[in-house]
Amino acid sequence: MNWKLAAVLLPSLYLVFLVLGLPAAHVLALLELPPERVFLGAVEGTAWSGRAEGVRVSQLSLGGVTWRLAPLALLTGCLEYRLGVEGGPAGAGSGRVGACVGSRRYVKELTGGVSVGDLASAAGAVMALLAPRGKLELAVDSVRQRGEAYVDAQGRVVWRAAVVGQGQPVRLGDVAIDLAVDGERLAGSVRNQGGEIDLQGTLSVDPAGSYEVQGRLKPRPGASVDQALSTVAARQPDGSYALRLKGTL
Repeated sequence: MNWKLAAVLLPSLYLVFLVLGLPAAHVLALLELPPERVFLGAVEGTAWSGRAEGVRVSQLSLGGVTWRLAPLALLTGCLEYRLGVEGGPAGAGSGRVGACVGSRRYVKELTGGVSVGDLASAAGAVMALLAPRGKLELAVDSVRQRGEAYVDAQGRVVWRAAVVGQGQPVRLGDVAIDLAVDGERLAGSVRNQGGEIDLQGTLSVDPAGSYEVQGRLKPRPGASVDQALSTVAARQPDGSYALRLKGTL
C-alpha cells in the first residue's frame, strides 16, 4: 500500500471505529430526537450494535428495539442499520434503515405488525373517532426519500379483520394498501376483500407526517351499515358514501 494513502486511510478508519464504539446513549443524544415524538427507555450498547427498551413513537409503542450496523453499506456512502422489534404489543418485526450522502434516506425489507388501535391514537382525534380494530401486517420492500420528498415506494400493508365504529361497528374484511409515490408524497391505493361494504380509495402522506384519506364506501346487499357510515362519510346519489379524512401523524 502506498504510504501516503495509508497515512490518510488508517487515521480515517480509526476515527470511524472510534465513533462506532461510542456508547449508544451519547450517539442518540447527538441525534436530538424530538422528545414529544420519540421516547426511549433503557438504552445499552454502542453505535455499532445495541438495544433500547420501552421505545415509543408518538403514542405508538414498539417495545424493545435492537440495532446492528451493516458495514458494507458504508462503501456506498450510507450508514445502514438492521433493526429488530420484539416485545411490543403487535409482536416481532424487522427491517433495514439507512441515511446516505446527498440527503437520501430509506427503509427496506420492513416486516412486522402494528396494532391499528395504537396507530389511530398516534394519528390524532380524527382517526381515533373511528375506533378502528384489527392489525396491520407490514411487507414493505422499500421506501426511499431524498431531501423532503419521497422518490420510491414498493410493498404492501394489509389491515387484517378490519372493523370501524362504535355501537354498530362496520366490518371491512381485509383491507390492502399497495404503496407507490405520487409527486413528492407517499401514496397508496386502498381496496378491501370481504366485509359488509365495498371499499376503494387512496391514502397519501407527506414527509412531515400530514396524511389524507379519500375513499368511496358502498354497502353490500343486506348490510345494515347506513347509520354507521353516515356519521363519518357523505351519502351520494348512487347509495355509496364519500369519505375524506385529514390529519397529522
